[in-house]
Amino acid sequence: MKLVFAMRVTLLVVAVSGAARAAQVETRAAPPTAPARAVPTYDLTLRLLPSAHRLEASGIVVVPPSNAERAVLAFGLRAEMRAPRVTVLAPSASAGEATLRDVGPDNGPDGRRRASTRWELVPARAFTANEPIALQFDYAGGEDAIDDGYFRVATDGSFAATNGSAWIPVFDGDEGLGTLRFVVPRGEVVVASGALVERTDAGDESTFVFRLAEPSIVGFAAGAYTVVRRREGRIPLSVYLFSQHPRVEGLLDVLARSLGVLEREFGPFAFRELALVESSPDAARSEGFDGMALPGFFLLQGDALRHEPLDVVPIAHELAHQWFPYLARGAGGATPLVLDEGLAHYGALRVVEELDPTGAIAARRRGLRRALRMIAAGYDSPLGALPNKASSYSLSVFKGAHVYDMLSRHVGREAFRGALRRIATEHARGSFTLPDLLAAVERAAGRELDEFYAAWFGRAGCPTLALSWQQGERKLECTITQSSLPYRLDVPIQIALADGTLLLRRMQVESVTTSLELEVPQPVAAVALDPELELFHATPEQWQEARDLAWLTRGEFLRDTGRTDLAIERMLEGLSHLPEVDANGVEFRLRAGVGELHERAGRLEEAALAYERALGLSVRPKQHVGHAQLGLARVASDLGDRKRAIEAARAALASELENGELTLTTDRALALLARLGADESSD
Repeated sequence: MKLVFAMRVTLLVVAVSGAARAAQVETRAAPPTAPARAVPTYDLTLRLLPSAHRLEASGIVVVPPSNAERAVLAFGLRAEMRAPRVTVLAPSASAGEATLRDVGPDNGPDGRRRASTRWELVPARAFTANEPIALQFDYAGGEDAIDDGYFRVATDGSFAATNGSAWIPVFDGDEGLGTLRFVVPRGEVVVASGALVERTDAGDESTFVFRLAEPSIVGFAAGAYTVVRRREGRIPLSVYLFSQHPRVEGLLDVLARSLGVLEREFGPFAFRELALVESSPDAARSEGFDGMALPGFFLLQGDALRHEPLDVVPIAHELAHQWFPYLARGAGGATPLVLDEGLAHYGALRVVEELDPTGAIAARRRGLRRALRMIAAGYDSPLGALPNKASSYSLSVFKGAHVYDMLSRHVGREAFRGALRRIATEHARGSFTLPDLLAAVERAAGRELDEFYAAWFGRAGCPTLALSWQQGERKLECTITQSSLPYRLDVPIQIALADGTLLLRRMQVESVTTSLELEVPQPVAAVALDPELELFHATPEQWQEARDLAWLTRGEFLRDTGRTDLAIERMLEGLSHLPEVDANGVEFRLRAGVGELHERAGRLEEAALAYERALGLSVRPKQHVGHAQLGLARVASDLGDRKRAIEAARAALASELENGELTLTTDRALALLARLGADESSD
């Protein structure tokens, strides 16, 4: 056995030494924007114990050589994996048990890694230069896992990813190569980075072996899934579901059509197959994500997958991440999020434009609202200089995608498509910067775009546009007023005539006030500014709403970054800064937000009180009432008050029906009533 182990170590070290030498050669030969990457090589056995919320890991990690001697080697590992044991296997001069020092939290190279500890490994003798380092790791934990950092081992699904969590030892980056063996309870299925090369069943356990042949983010998902596959087409498709889906073929159709649109926009899909994996709503909510993409697959909340009509946007967004960042990764100081997240969401908008044009307009409106709130709350910088941290996420996604869409319209869809395909090809398996992208667009367009870039990547905020109009004898005068420091804009105007005819005109706007007189054949019923929201802009009413909600936005940002108690403080502080006229229901939303935060923290009595105070207010935004009533229903159920839970869940359903739109709140209220054994005749 010792001989076999020694051979494994030798083979791994030899492989890494060869790869490192090859990387040095490739780096000299390749373009500077796409260097070969020297990453750790893993040979790990990972046992998942979902009922115990525990991960047990053992195996070898080979760290690439450095051109300098190292007396200390730093790595990150999940905080719950206390007291890891590390033995140095190579180089031989440093072999033996290593000393470990806990040096505090490890946030990773981009500041986005969560709930991890940074360790310093001190060998018996310093690691010599230009030799790989082979380490034997043994660690376990997870029972007291923090619900933060894209790591979960549970009966309702397990998952992890190195770009959000050091669930395996991570060193300078978050990518790796090698072999991962997952041992799970029989009946569970694993999907992971790399290629599945072996599956075996023995007793009450199953083993899934994955091999990563190229540098990759390392992640997995596991659960008691039913797998539905579609093999026709160039890329095999799979859907991993916890239970039967009544429209699974329709789901596969959406996946296939989305893939087709994105291949046209970005170029060929780079992985052997594509999988969509269901995550339980509770698991996703506790970890703070709606979806999570990994190379070759992505996770989405189950209730979103089962809601009718299906929202294509989150599916397309996570799918687009297979190109950005998993084919070509954004880099370059302050802007990676604008590249990775912004381009992924641009891809989602293009998919929805093809599959459901009306839905694309609605998606842009939702995104605009979220971006405006972040701008008004003070989380604003130019897109070309957004700090690479969590507060930049919403602007990167929603403003970034909208601006890319504007740029695509400005230069022509085909030219922009060509630029993105060129980026994905020239920087495949490497990285690119915002200047790389903008230069590629200029080349594709055949002209300079300095003015557009200065306005939309060099300025923070956005224009605020107000339209007024008056009609004379067969004349229509339209006036657009925009905020100070005006933008130069080509603004669409839709004119509705008395007989229902719609006319589309465009106004060239470049000053604070611009007027245009148009001839019209008959009386005008209405005039709308930018009805399809081509331009990223706010109306005065939208900007006022965003400002009113600034304290709520700050609290929600703290919530989304795992700082629950500080989020509650911000929302309660916001109650002292309510607008004189609370037209947007700010107090309601703050109190309901506090209720949701207490609920997440397990403070059920405080949550119930906050929800009840919100629901007792006279100004209640109708689109948010059902969500608060459902929160109260959940809390009452957890407190054992079945009658109160049923009443609140039914009230949530009534609010949804009154709004005339069935949402995820509707689905969740119905599911809660079913769990409570209630129907419309229940008392």
